[in-house]
Amino acid sequence: MAVSKKTLSTVVLQLALALFLLVSGILTLQLDGGFWGKLQAGVGGNEVASAVRGLLKGDPANIVIIAIGICELIAGIFLLANFFVDTGKVTNTFVFIIIIMWIAVIALIDVMGKGGLLYGAFNSAGSFLSFLKSLSAHLLVLGALFTVWKR
Repeated sequence: MAVSKKTLSTVVLQLALALFLLVSGILTLQLDGGFWGKLQAGVGGNEVASAVRGLLKGDPANIVIIAIGICELIAGIFLLANFFVDTGKVTNTFVFIIIIMWIAVIALIDVMGKGGLLYGAFNSAGSFLSFLKSLSAHLLVLGALFTVWKR
């Protein structure tokens, strides 16, 4: 898609989302101990890895985290490349995968996670504000994903 066919707000959202996914993919793919050492993905403390580790343990968690990190990285690359060449349905496929993953992250972190809606969000005014900040950031990313999906 050519940039001239998009509104300025869509261009800014796509650029921000592409950079966010690139950085998030890199952070998600960080390994502890190198290739031959203890393979533990997501050691940078990012929320995707935390959400997956809340659900799975050990090697299955590492495999899922690595797959998600690769999808984030590829989606970010294709969103950036989409400014210069039409990447077609490939970008939409990866963005769709990230949308599904991001909805799961919202459910795991903002609803079921520590300090989430079900566990601690209403303990104090500070915890409620922290919950709202986290939820709003996740919803901003989800909204940007829906905006650039199928463009």
